[in-house]
Amino acid sequence: MKKRIILFYEYFYYNFVRNSIALDVEILKEYSIRSIEDIETLDLNSIAERDGEVYIGFAVYTREMKAKLLEIILSCGINKNYVLDIYKAYMAGYSKNRFQRVMNCKLNQKLDGLILGISHGMVGIVEDKMPGNVCNLCYSSQDIYFNYLTLKKCYEQYYYEIKDLKYVVIDMFDYFYFNFDTILSGAFDRFVEISGFLCEERTPWNKEQSVQQINEVLSGGIWQEGKTAWEQKLFSEFFPFARERDCGVYKDITLYDEKLEDNAILKYKNNPIIHAVQMKIFHHTIQFQVDNMVKLFLLLKKIQPQIRIFLVLLPKYKVVEDFEKSLNRTWKTFFMNIIGELKKDFSFELLDFKDYEEISAHKENYRDLTHLGLDGAAKFTEHLSDLLIHQYGLDALF
Repeated sequence: MKKRIILFYEYFYYNFVRNSIALDVEILKEYSIRSIEDIETLDLNSIAERDGEVYIGFAVYTREMKAKLLEIILSCGINKNYVLDIYKAYMAGYSKNRFQRVMNCKLNQKLDGLILGISHGMVGIVEDKMPGNVCNLCYSSQDIYFNYLTLKKCYEQYYYEIKDLKYVVIDMFDYFYFNFDTILSGAFDRFVEISGFLCEERTPWNKEQSVQQINEVLSGGIWQEGKTAWEQKLFSEFFPFARERDCGVYKDITLYDEKLEDNAILKYKNNPIIHAVQMKIFHHTIQFQVDNMVKLFLLLKKIQPQIRIFLVLLPKYKVVEDFEKSLNRTWKTFFMNIIGELKKDFSFELLDFKDYEEISAHKENYRDLTHLGLDGAAKFTEHLSDLLIHQYGLDALF
C-alpha cells in the first residue's frame, strides 16, 4: 500500500522535494506558498476531509511562515506525529554551522580564493566564474564581525584548504556597512539559526531576551529540530533520495531564479525603503566593526602574507542607487575616511561598482531591487573576474 502525503513548500524547494520523494509515496495534494498571506488563504479541505493515515510534509525557510503553517495544519486535527518538517529533518544530517556545510564541499581541495560578505555577495558573486578554485562564504545579514568569525573558524578547522589562498573578495554591502551589526538588527534571529553561531553580547544591548536565554533557545531547541528518531524515520521513508540527489540546499543557496517585477519598482518609487542603519550613526558599532575589519585583515595576512585583498561594492538596481545618492553623500565620505585609515596599515583594493550601469540599469539582471538574479550575477562575476585577472594582475598568481 502506498504511503500518502500532502505537501506544502516554498516554490524554490519544489525540485528538492519532488526529486527526493520515494517512489511508493502518493502525493494527495501539494501547495506552493510564498508568504504568510498565502498560508492564511489556503484551502485546506484536502486535510480536513482526509481519511486513514495521511502525512503532512512541509519545507519553508522562515520561522514565521513555519509557525503560521503549523498553527493552521494542527487546527485541522492532524496528529503532530504525522507532520514532518522536511527542511529541518534534511538539515539535521549536516553540521549546524553553515561555514562547515559550505567548506565541507571543498574538503581536501586547496582554495585559490574566498568570498566573504553579506547576501549581495552570496547571490551576486558566482564562485565557479571566479579565477581558480573559490569558495563563497557570504550569507544574508552577515556583518564584518561574523565575516571575521567565519574566517577564524575556517583557519582553525580548514587550514589545509585555505593555507595557499591567493586572494579574497569581501562584499562590503554599502557605504554604511561599518554601521551594521547583525546581533542588533532585526535579522539576527534568522542569522544565528542558520549560521550556527551563538548570540554574543553587544553594547548597547536592545533585545528583550538575554544572550543566555537566546543561546539556550538555539542550543536546546532550534538546533535540535528534525533530529528525533521518528522525524528521521519519516524522512528516510518519504524522502530517501534527498542526499543522493542533493540540490545544494545544505548551503542555503536555493537554486532558483526570480525576476524583479515592475510593480515592485513602482512601489519603491512611491514609498522608498530606507534602512534604519542608514538613518542613524551608531558610534559603538562603527568602532566595533572597524576593529573587526583590522582583525580580519591581520588573519588574512597570517594565513598567507602575499594574499591579495579586494573590497567590493555591488550595484543595486539603478532606481535604488539613484534615490540613495543623497543619503550616501554623508555615508560615502564616512566610509572612504575609514578606508583611507585602513590603507595606512594594509594593502587592499576597493572596487566600487555602485555606478556600474552596464549592470544596474537593466531590470532583467535583478531578482529584487537590491540583489542580482542568476543572469545578472553571472554577468557581474564575469566582469569582476576579468578585472581581477587583467587589471589587477591575478593571472600572474596562477
